[in-house]
Amino acid sequence: MADSPKPAGKSAAEWQDQALSRILHVTLEEGNPKRPGRLYLADLAQELRAAQPVPAPLLITEDRIDEVILARLTFLANKDRSRPQDPVYPDLHLNAFDYLLECWKRCQEIAQNMAQRGAATLEPATLQARLATLDKCADLLVSYAGITITMPDMFVDCGFSEIPVIESLVNRLLREDPTSASGIPTAFWEKVSRRFDGDGLDDLVDAVVAELGKQLAKVTIFDDFRSHLRALAELTGHPALARALTAAPSWLGPAEGPAPEAPQLASTTLLGPFFNLSGFPREVPQVITTYFADLSHQDTASTQAAVTTLRSTVDYVFEALFQITNTLIRAGTGPRAQVLQYVAHVVQVNRGRAKMQVDPRTVSGDGFLLNWAVVLLRLCEPFMTGRLTKLDRIDPYYFAFTDLLDVREATRLRASEPDAAAYLERQRTEHPDAAPPNFISDAFYLTFAVLHLSLIPNFAAIERLARDIPRLREHLDQLRSQRAGWQGTPAAMMNERVLQRHSAEYDRLRAVLIATEAQAFNPAVLALGAQFYTLAMTWLLRLADPATAYPASPLTFPLPEEPPTSLACLPEYFVEDATEFYLALLRYDPSLVPAAGLETLVTFLVVFLRQAAYLQNPYLRAKLVEVLYYMTLDQQRGYSDAALTLTATPVALEHLAPALLRFYVEVERTGASSQFYDKFNIRYHIAQVLKFIRQHPSHKAQIQRFCRESDVAVRCVNLLMNDTTYLLDESLSTLTEIRNIQNEMGDAEAWAARDETHRQERAAQLAEGERKAGSYMALANETVALLRFLTQEAPWPFLTPEIVERLAAMLNYNLQTMVGPRCTELKVRDPERYRFQPRVLLSHLIDVYLCLADDAGFVRAVAADERSYSRAWFDKAARILDRFGLKSPTDLDKLHAFVDRVEAAAQEHQRVDEGIEDIPDEFLDPVMFTPMTDPVILPSSRVTIDRSTIKSHLLSDGTDPFNRHPLKIEDVIPNDELRERIQKYRESKQQ
Repeated sequence: MADSPKPAGKSAAEWQDQALSRILHVTLEEGNPKRPGRLYLADLAQELRAAQPVPAPLLITEDRIDEVILARLTFLANKDRSRPQDPVYPDLHLNAFDYLLECWKRCQEIAQNMAQRGAATLEPATLQARLATLDKCADLLVSYAGITITMPDMFVDCGFSEIPVIESLVNRLLREDPTSASGIPTAFWEKVSRRFDGDGLDDLVDAVVAELGKQLAKVTIFDDFRSHLRALAELTGHPALARALTAAPSWLGPAEGPAPEAPQLASTTLLGPFFNLSGFPREVPQVITTYFADLSHQDTASTQAAVTTLRSTVDYVFEALFQITNTLIRAGTGPRAQVLQYVAHVVQVNRGRAKMQVDPRTVSGDGFLLNWAVVLLRLCEPFMTGRLTKLDRIDPYYFAFTDLLDVREATRLRASEPDAAAYLERQRTEHPDAAPPNFISDAFYLTFAVLHLSLIPNFAAIERLARDIPRLREHLDQLRSQRAGWQGTPAAMMNERVLQRHSAEYDRLRAVLIATEAQAFNPAVLALGAQFYTLAMTWLLRLADPATAYPASPLTFPLPEEPPTSLACLPEYFVEDATEFYLALLRYDPSLVPAAGLETLVTFLVVFLRQAAYLQNPYLRAKLVEVLYYMTLDQQRGYSDAALTLTATPVALEHLAPALLRFYVEVERTGASSQFYDKFNIRYHIAQVLKFIRQHPSHKAQIQRFCRESDVAVRCVNLLMNDTTYLLDESLSTLTEIRNIQNEMGDAEAWAARDETHRQERAAQLAEGERKAGSYMALANETVALLRFLTQEAPWPFLTPEIVERLAAMLNYNLQTMVGPRCTELKVRDPERYRFQPRVLLSHLIDVYLCLADDAGFVRAVAADERSYSRAWFDKAARILDRFGLKSPTDLDKLHAFVDRVEAAAQEHQRVDEGIEDIPDEFLDPVMFTPMTDPVILPSSRVTIDRSTIKSHLLSDGTDPFNRHPLKIEDVIPNDELRERIQKYRESKQQ
């Protein structure tokens, strides 16, 4: 340790010479035995002697510090650099920065010792003078050190070192603690900050951080990346350096030329390499080879341990990046604006990540975006926890007053692009003096945008992998099962290579899936995401509230039919991403869904499902139903919090069931080319949710009220019957085809005689039939179950004239299929594989009859169905149900009594028909060709038709069937004159 020079007997000049020589490791007196190892600055000494009027000893005094330092920094200029380094002068192995830093440390040490001890031995004036000399020396050393960083080629003649200045500096930052002998002290950076603030500090920090990032880009999370993050944290811990970093020329890419595109962000922006630290396999293949190289032989515990280790590593990255970014944000309004601008640029150039198909070479990596997402979520923590008291600080008109985010091309919740543009322009016109958006608004909207490009696409990628991997496994199993057939053939070698390649790809995809899940479903990330989306859903509900009082006050229904413009003009992903987030959690692990936000989630789902005009995309509303479906599914998997919230949330108890039944109708037409098939999956989810909630008395009461009072109820049951007819028909006909193929294959001799092409075609048809049968049967079972429940608890819509005859015909047809002469065609092997339980299905169909058996109109409708009705089918069904104990004696007695009444009605119907065999054509319905009872005139085509027929038609088609003009039932004109004539005709025939 260097000691303060003893002051006794020394002049000020002599003390300065002694101290400065010790600090700078130089001398102006050659061969001074008291100063071994001090480099003799011969050129400077010669110059100074030449200027002396009277020869005298040359001293390094305060006024000569600058020229002495400069002479030392250029010592090797014009000298032979090839000669061996003189071991007497170790400083000559240092480059300029290292030399200056070591000098500065010695200067600080002497100053500290003098400040501590000098007061006891020196006069105050002498002490202050000496400390001032040391301060001047330190300041000059810092100044020259800064110059070596910004102009690294200026002082290459300082020593023999070939290590570039900036590399040497960064190596010190990375390898040494600031307090170690080789580290860069915190005080040094403070001095640098003060000296260069406003005078090139931006360039200095640019050079240091760029080199730090350059070195970080060479490593991964499996190397020593932590030191790079610690080094950046050390630098940004100084406010002036933090400000300089965000103002640096390379902050957002090269100073010259356009801002970088997405793939270049990680390499050309100052923060890019730090945020590019990733645990995703696409960016770091070593993740697979290190953690998941041999999944087929790795037990669950080992895999989970690897997942935990990977998560721990990326959690460190998240925390370090947040601390760095938070420091920058808090460094002032300028740095904050620059950070927000950086994030906005990340969003702008990565918009392609939100597409269904994206070329990974055109966007930033998963790790880069997820790191930003987590950092932004952490920045939102202060206003997204607790009671959400800062909701009103989130500006609903944000997009009118910011240029950070460009959403002009975004699909809106309800508005067209021109309407949204006009609305935003109107806001700007009406509020010309509006203040710029606050930080809370910036953080909220940017976080939404970054999550849309990071976590949400990660979930989609996981879903695709989870879908593709079983398919690949199935293909592998098929290849292996065929191995015996091609072994020993010329194709064996090629087939083995194909098998090995597919097997390797299967293992790789499994590893990719686990590694991706480890990060996307990281509990720490999901907890933040749940908090954010709870905040977002609460805010969206507040926008929908005319009083803008939610959640302080509950929502008051009915809400306005049309959404407020501020809500309608928001990007669609504001609602979609919230649903996608919870869908992902519920599918992957429902226990990850925090209980704290469940009531908000349910309220959000119900409100936006109920308010049909708030979302123009029916598939987005279908996604809301899908979330509800998975919430009820959790009840079956043993996680009940989510499901039970549906039976405890006031908004759900009053509005969920009617909203589901209305949507059942609305989804009939989605506008997509695939709407016919899409509706079945959507209605399956609706049926499953209804099956769960109808167990609760309040929900059941709402279903009954809807069916009794709503005009939509009749349309709903009409579509329910249509679905039942189609799905049962498709299911049962597919089962017939499966049986035929199974029988064909079962005849081994005949099957072997068939050519290979035929066998392959039939095998493919069987596989496709099995897939279809299972899918259709699952849909049919739920549809029949819903039909059964509604006829039992809310039968009124089924008994209307426009429905009851169609219902009876549908039931009779399916009963005939189940027990009629062709029922044996449904006997397939392993029917449970296709979810086909014929006896249960038969029992449910009979239940529908029994639920409506006491209604005379239903009895007449069953009897009037001459195409499918037969007492024999009911008698056979009763025997089957009795044999397998599927119906009680009471139910069977009720069924027999019902059939007796149907038989009586059938005889009466036949008697009436025989009496009016010669009925005039004008009395017949032009569609059904049956006698009309309530004829009406259609206003545009002027065709007369029975009211029940046109009402039935309008349930699924809102046009006049004769000219396709729009038509409502209220528009038809009663044909009273014709009705009276028909009535008189009937009376005359009954006499």
